Amino acid sequence: RNEDGEGGSWWEGRIVGVKAKSPEFLDSPWERYAVQYKNDTSQLHHSPWELHDCDSQWEHPHIDETSRDMLLSSLDKLEQFSLRNRDLIERLNEVALKPEFINRFPVPLSPEMIESRLENNYYRNLDAVKHDVSVMVTNATSHWGKKKELSLKIRRLSDSLTDILSSL
Repeated sequence: RNEDGEGGSWWEGRIVGVKAKSPEFLDSPWERYAVQYKNDTSQLHHSPWELHDCDSQWEHPHIDETSRDMLLSSLDKLEQFSLRNRDLIERLNEVALKPEFINRFPVPLSPEMIESRLENNYYRNLDAVKHDVSVMVTNATSHWGKKKELSLKIRRLSDSLTDILSSL
């Protein structure tokens, strides 16, 4: 990107070496590739996600649209058809924005965040969605664990989400 944060252009170069950054982590992709840029004799080290092959068209891997749309539709139905779920989902979305929740959990996920990630093709596969749902449920259980009524609602919501994901 340019200094103003807009656009930018690719610098042309070639990979002149591949070597682990550290002997302790031989499989690590971090700064594994030595790159020499056009009109420059020095070599800079890069991670694979920093490089781009201009000759290939690469599409970011994501959940197929049919599964994604079915999942979004199922989540919407889950919220719309059950007042009990709607109340809990609203509470989960609200608490995920509060500083005490954000600071307590390393990944403060909410139904709204998971839905947004689905809509924006964030997930590469359904296992990643399952993982985020699991983290969200674990966070909620930990946060409200002593409140029996909420714990029961969380368990029911978790079961419903598991059923939805298992059906895909």
